[in-house]
Amino acid sequence: MTEDRFKKIMKLVEELQLELAKVIRASVSNAIEVMFHDHILVMDAPPVKPDADIISVLVESEQQYMKSFLRFSYDSYLLSTLVTQIYGPDIKIDRKVLEDAACEISNIVSKRVKAFLNSYGMAIEMDIPFIERKSDQHILETKHITHIHFLLNENQMGVDFAYSFKTA
Repeated sequence: MTEDRFKKIMKLVEELQLELAKVIRASVSNAIEVMFHDHILVMDAPPVKPDADIISVLVESEQQYMKSFLRFSYDSYLLSTLVTQIYGPDIKIDRKVLEDAACEISNIVSKRVKAFLNSYGMAIEMDIPFIERKSDQHILETKHITHIHFLLNENQMGVDFAYSFKTA
């Protein structure tokens, strides 16, 4: 890839960040409404809830000139509330059920993000969502990051989009 082409791509991605944030907000809201018949609020900043048990899901994507990550962080109480709405109060909800729900929501939103970016001529290849491990936490250490926060019945959810450009 030429240096000129690389600079144009960098500029395009930076310009798309605001639009991408809108896509993420709308996709999360839509997924929660369609799957769980509930309404989630978009917040300017994360609510303070230091005792929250967080389940984080990562979705990696890559193309010729860029690597990006979506991290979905769910308060386990939020997931438990949503899963109970589907299965009813008598179902035993364990960590695995919550992780599966988190991955499913993340997959739906990620597909919409991929479609949005690819509509601008990118060729994003996106991996299957997976539960974040401690060894993955360095992944989002980049200066190119967008944070979006949500609130549902005092329970929080966040989505981070991070990307870095490949120079070689």
